[in-house]
Amino acid sequence: MHNIGCFRRFCSVFVFSIVLLGAFPNCLLSREGQASDWLVLKKAIDDFIARPSLENSRRFLKAVPARANRAFLGYREEAFRYLCEGRFLIEHGLKGPERYPLFEYELWAGNPHIIRVALRLHQYAEYPYSSKLCASLSALIRIHPRLFLDALNETKRYLDLSKMSALLSCLPVDLFWTTQAQLHELSMRIQALDSVKVDRLASWRDHCLAILKEQIEEIESVPLLIWPLSEPYEEVPAFVKTAFEEFVKCPSMENSRAFRDSIPLDEQKGVTDKIQYLIFFKGGGAKRSYGYSILEREALTGNEYAAEALFRMHNISPGGIDTLELRVSLSMLIRINPRLFLETLNSHKNVLDSEYVEGLVKILPFQFSENSQLAHEYEMRRKALAGVAVPFLRELREFCLDVLNEAIRLRTKGSR
Repeated sequence: MHNIGCFRRFCSVFVFSIVLLGAFPNCLLSREGQASDWLVLKKAIDDFIARPSLENSRRFLKAVPARANRAFLGYREEAFRYLCEGRFLIEHGLKGPERYPLFEYELWAGNPHIIRVALRLHQYAEYPYSSKLCASLSALIRIHPRLFLDALNETKRYLDLSKMSALLSCLPVDLFWTTQAQLHELSMRIQALDSVKVDRLASWRDHCLAILKEQIEEIESVPLLIWPLSEPYEEVPAFVKTAFEEFVKCPSMENSRAFRDSIPLDEQKGVTDKIQYLIFFKGGGAKRSYGYSILEREALTGNEYAAEALFRMHNISPGGIDTLELRVSLSMLIRINPRLFLETLNSHKNVLDSEYVEGLVKILPFQFSENSQLAHEYEMRRKALAGVAVPFLRELREFCLDVLNEAIRLRTKGSR
């Protein structure tokens, strides 16, 4: 009897173990799959940050699932934190700049694979990452409207159309405080999208235009925001301060031109050095003012007067971190809007010298620190400028290309 009881207990344990293994293999495999998939995505992000080439961008896109599966949802939070909040390592294990600014820069520079990565991630993102991606993608509408529509068209099978309205009408709260500024931004997006005359993109264009026009009607009927901003511009000359504040309230072309015109081309003792207080919060270290962020963003989206204002501020800058910030903002135009970069310099050629232009062409955004990143950026700048086929800009373009060719040669030589 004792042996029979032992046998029965053995059979019960055996059968129960089989049932457990039969019930939970998918869970075990799922956890293993999540870990494996996350490592693949993490490596793709790391490779892209180390060298944001088209090939590494393509691998990044491939590592982000077209549809959110159970495995991806399991490591989604970790993935968003890694891309949007984390910093990457440079030599000797030191923490370098954040990853997201480089990702956003490649997005705005028109990297087609990264545009698609951003769209996919936006489909899965939750706050605060959804707001971050929404702000970056909505800015792309004005910078590269055709590339934006192309990406929508190519990813249409996987898009959550319920999120389209939020994406198209996204107005970052740190940039648009007034109803006038909101209406201006949405109107400029309409103007940008309406300029895309491609038959295969017509349905997407018209769909986006309808959403934007509806949003404008809603804002006009019930104004959302009033002007609460008070930034410390006390030491800035009154005529410049007034023009700048009007520009920030509504960065229209008229207000942009008025601010540009308020900035003298030549240094004036006791006047022009104070203009730099527009860039950073007073006493806030290297924390940008909201107004300067709006100025840079307008320049990157193609506002010629905003770009010229940056140039004039840089031309009279007394030096230091203020000058560096202005140089970085201007240099970002080389890839994001190469023609505007050349046109801005050309319109002020009477105050230019070769060293000035060379410095702008070679300065790099703060997020670049590794040699592979720098080499890639110079190569992409060369490609961007070479594509500007405007006769009156040829001489300036060729000078910039010579500067980049020499920078690439020296960097390549130094890496051997």
